[in-house]
Amino acid sequence: MRAVFLDRDGTFIIDKDYLVRKEDIEFIPGAIDALKLLKENGFGLVICTNQSAIARGMMTEEEYLKIQVYLLDILKKNGIEIDGCYYCPHLKEGSVEKYAIVCECRKPKSGMFERARDELGINMRESYAIGDSLRDMIAVSRLGAKTVLVRTGKGAKAEQVELVERFVDKICDDILEAAKWIIADCRHRYKK
Repeated sequence: MRAVFLDRDGTFIIDKDYLVRKEDIEFIPGAIDALKLLKENGFGLVICTNQSAIARGMMTEEEYLKIQVYLLDILKKNGIEIDGCYYCPHLKEGSVEKYAIVCECRKPKSGMFERARDELGINMRESYAIGDSLRDMIAVSRLGAKTVLVRTGKGAKAEQVELVERFVDKICDDILEAAKWIIADCRHRYKK
């Protein structure tokens, strides 16, 4: 399967710093259309998100999962099936001992992406990632997927960093522009 890996906060929903209430979910303008467009063009959609609010004691893992179910339900009602959801609850400096660890899943490490690749049978060379932070790009780029940095969320600050040239294939204003670029790039790559 070819897929698009999606960061959540700042990429397709508005970054609220720490989203701890489902009622605070707000989609970035054009996000629903972007996700539909990617699905219609044969891409699997996989959410990979750092959720340090769990390690910080701002919400429990169970509360996070309720927010995720609510989000997936909204997307489903809009005709969008998400193929996989992966999250990292860890933060070395966290206040909840169980989650205050150094892990292999917290971006920019590649644990979430490798797990998704293996569990879902994703071909990384045919896949893409969209995120608003360099940490969203680094691991996926190293695993062979193409990356798109969006200027929503923290993305405008990230594009000033010199690592962008190394780990980012394209910079777009938002997820809808990113989706259109991915579809065009994919068609160009596999044109016979």
